[in-house]
Amino acid sequence: MIVDSQVHLWKAETPDWRWVPGRVAQLPEPFTIEKLVPLMDEAGVDRAVVVPPSWPGDRNDYGLEAAKRYPGRFAVMGRIPLEKPESAALLPKWRQQAGMLGVRLTLHRAQSALIESGTADWFWPAAEKARLPVMFLAPGNAPRFAPIAERHPQLPLIIDHMNLTAEIAKAGTIKRAIDEVTVGVGAGTLTLREGMDFARYLEKMAQVLKLSQQAEATDAQPREIKFRWMTEEEAAADAREPAIEKNNETMETIKEQ
Repeated sequence: MIVDSQVHLWKAETPDWRWVPGRVAQLPEPFTIEKLVPLMDEAGVDRAVVVPPSWPGDRNDYGLEAAKRYPGRFAVMGRIPLEKPESAALLPKWRQQAGMLGVRLTLHRAQSALIESGTADWFWPAAEKARLPVMFLAPGNAPRFAPIAERHPQLPLIIDHMNLTAEIAKAGTIKRAIDEVTVGVGAGTLTLREGMDFARYLEKMAQVLKLSQQAEATDAQPREIKFRWMTEEEAAADAREPAIEKNNETMETIKEQ
């Protein structure tokens, strides 16, 4: 089974579905449920986690609509008004919303002030008490989550996009950003090099997933996927290896694992 861990869905802006002034969507046209489902079918993706985008604001209704229409295919990591401590009252019954799995936080650009200023401090104990998994994107602020994780050991924290953004890529600081991130699922070591193309990355991830499944079959202890940057010699040898040319072929490799 292949599960896409994050997709954005949104409708066109209308009088009853306003966007936040000044925010712009990732694509010029709305990306709707009707567009996504056939694309998933074509790519062989079985399920997807819907993360409502930021431009419509902190609303989850369209994502929950997808989960209601396709309960076996979609579930939602919902948005919450993090700047409002009174939002804590929503968390005890958060997962009683049909299709809702947990919370997704956006903490970059202007919104990074929410964690840097302590405005979001109310959220961590409340989410832990409600036993909610939390996805977050907080480029440049990964070290701030170490004490949060230590203070709240029962709070599942999921790092989105390895805390990377287009700005980080353009600045050439991907290595520094990834060095801040620890990923705690599976087993094995994923070795990366600067300039690695996407197909090659997927190919190597498939190898690590195979190791993870082998470990789970023989050992019930928690395992980790660790990220390591290649030495110059390893990078030179890896660059000479032919990557799988088509992403769909790579996905078939992963699906077989």
